[in-house]
Amino acid sequence: MKNAVLGLGGTVDYEVTWDDPTVQALAEAYGIAVDELDRLLPIESERDLVRTVLAFLRDGGGGERYVASSAVVERFAARFDTRITLGGTCVRAAIA
Repeated sequence: MKNAVLGLGGTVDYEVTWDDPTVQALAEAYGIAVDELDRLLPIESERDLVRTVLAFLRDGGGGERYVASSAVVERFAARFDTRITLGGTCVRAAIA
């Protein structure tokens, strides 16, 4: 087997093409204030997801988070140009 990739614990990623106006519109529509940004809050809604993503941006970092429902991710991703890919550290390392 010349080109084999085995991803243990890999996931499905939604890669979105970032769009500032879309994110701004979401923050405004959900009435999100700077003091509500939190990287560690449970993600149970699209509003929670936006709060978390903005917190990561504010802090200049990234990370992995559990989202309670795939519908939350799908709803958020549908607002952007999106590519669904295999993810997880093992898969990304194999691709690199």
